[in-house]
Amino acid sequence: MGNPFSSFNLNQVLDMDQPHIDINLPLLEKRMAVFKSSLGKYTTINQQEVINRRNLHLQEIEKLRVERAQIERDIQNYRMKEIALIQQLEAEKRERGNAEESVAHSNRQLRTLQERMAEAEQDAIRLDTVLKNLKNSKEKEKRQLEKQASQIGRDVLELEQLLGIQVQGAGNDILTIKFKRLDPRDPDRTFSVTIDLSSSEYRVTEVSPVLPGLPTLLDSLNESKDLFAFLRRIRQAFLNSLEI
Repeated sequence: MGNPFSSFNLNQVLDMDQPHIDINLPLLEKRMAVFKSSLGKYTTINQQEVINRRNLHLQEIEKLRVERAQIERDIQNYRMKEIALIQQLEAEKRERGNAEESVAHSNRQLRTLQERMAEAEQDAIRLDTVLKNLKNSKEKEKRQLEKQASQIGRDVLELEQLLGIQVQGAGNDILTIKFKRLDPRDPDRTFSVTIDLSSSEYRVTEVSPVLPGLPTLLDSLNESKDLFAFLRRIRQAFLNSLEI
């Protein structure tokens, strides 16, 4: 479509008797309608673009708001973790201090225990030496006692054979003394007396043959507690009974 004003000449218009301008109104209206339509489309497009940009901007703002809220939550979480970590470090520091003190205390106890163990080992060595010496002494004493007992046994046996006396245990704290070789007519005849020594007052529970003077002899025994003197007197009493 051509431009209706392409051949327009203002001087020619002014030279006319009745100046007028042919504006070709239908064409102008048509072009105005096209312009208006184009302007409307442009306006609509721009409005939609503005709306789209506004929506995009709002979305960006919302996204930033969400991100900011998340960042603030993360910062708060990091602060809480930092506080917890600081508390944990302080607790570990205290525990480490307590542990170091405990280790130091344990080391002191260990040193004390080691010193006591060393002393105990020395005491054990000394005790072993004492026990060994004591054992050797006891063994030596035992050998001497066994030797003496053997000699005494032989002496007692020889004495019993010589004097005709035999001492036998008849129970707890009860002795039976038998005498032979008292009767010249019957050297194997046995004279015996059984003495109960279980209480503070000695008793004669059996005598053979019967001795009339036994109570007096027993009283003398309880006064002196001299058993050997009592046996000598009993033997003499048995000898005297043979003369009656």
